[in-house]
Amino acid sequence: DHALVLYTWPEVSLPPPSVGSPLDSHMRPLRSFIGLYPLEGRAGATGGNAPRPVRMLGSFCRVTSITVVSARPHLVVGASEMGSLMVWDLRQKPKPPTAGDGAPCSQDPEIAHFEGPVWLATVFSTDLFAFSVVAATAPTAGDDDALPSRPGAHGAGGTGSSGGGVHSVEVCCVRSSDAQNGDALVFALDLMGIVSFWRVLELANVSHQSVKLALQGSMSIAEGRHCLGDFLSASYISVHPQQQAQFVVASTSGLQQCSRRRSSSVADGPRRLELIHCPADADGEEILLPSLDQPCCSDFSPFFPGLLLVGYAEGDLALFDCSVCVPIAHWAGAITGAPGRATSVAWSPRRPCVFFVKCGRTLDVWDLAQRTHTPLQSVDLDGL
Repeated sequence: DHALVLYTWPEVSLPPPSVGSPLDSHMRPLRSFIGLYPLEGRAGATGGNAPRPVRMLGSFCRVTSITVVSARPHLVVGASEMGSLMVWDLRQKPKPPTAGDGAPCSQDPEIAHFEGPVWLATVFSTDLFAFSVVAATAPTAGDDDALPSRPGAHGAGGTGSSGGGVHSVEVCCVRSSDAQNGDALVFALDLMGIVSFWRVLELANVSHQSVKLALQGSMSIAEGRHCLGDFLSASYISVHPQQQAQFVVASTSGLQQCSRRRSSSVADGPRRLELIHCPADADGEEILLPSLDQPCCSDFSPFFPGLLLVGYAEGDLALFDCSVCVPIAHWAGAITGAPGRATSVAWSPRRPCVFFVKCGRTLDVWDLAQRTHTPLQSVDLDGL
């Protein structure tokens, strides 16, 4: 009954902290925040105004992606441009932006709402691991020629159980697996194509309850696959809802189907899902050339195992059965407003034949049971 909305903005020059209200001083170092909005009853709205967020989750670095942990809706995991993961616990008591009793200073009710106790800080960050690894590998006093070893230098995913140094570039996408067959795993994908897997731990004692992320492993999708410098330029990850070990990564080299298991079998399906056939080298290995069609988003069907909906930056839509390498349906130029605008796709959680495509400010509703070639309805979000 609530929705999370991520806000981020470019770094700009701001007035000194002595200028402005206490809320301005609190917002000055923030690079992103997440608003938790009620969906029913327009709670928090007054008159004709838009609903106000009941919680504000702040971050001092730019947040690139967020997800809610399956079966634990009180935990929100965010990825940052610094390569770290952060966790917010919605059960925590919110606080005002500045120290004090939380009484608003502004006479404007819209601003006064954000000056009240609606702010939540992170309860955990993997930056703690990175700092501890750097401190442990720092050169000792007097050793001027020694250089600190880079965390994760022993492999693409690092070797320490703490997880320090797994991601050295921006984490572009974070997703949670389904928890039907056990505890949910958090998948984090960075631009290089490194995927890390994290288990969420909730540790309770007499005084308080703490939340941590435990690294379960990592793998490089681009390693040894004819990518320049093993840099995949990845953008999106989708986790199989019925099998936690299976996932699909979207990148400039197309769609790659991967498994957490090091061994692969024919039952896992092809490694690459493509609109056209991919060439191979002399040894029979697929050559990951830059794809003419750039996948930008994807979503697994919650009803049919292995059925994947993919949106492309050029405006195409494709429906894949992950057991075969070519799509079972392809709609060229079907996305309204593409290219040049942010695109996302999602299946309906209640109707197996219905999915949604959002591009810019337009939402297309598809119902394959009634119409298979065009959207059943298009909604202009500016008019809502």
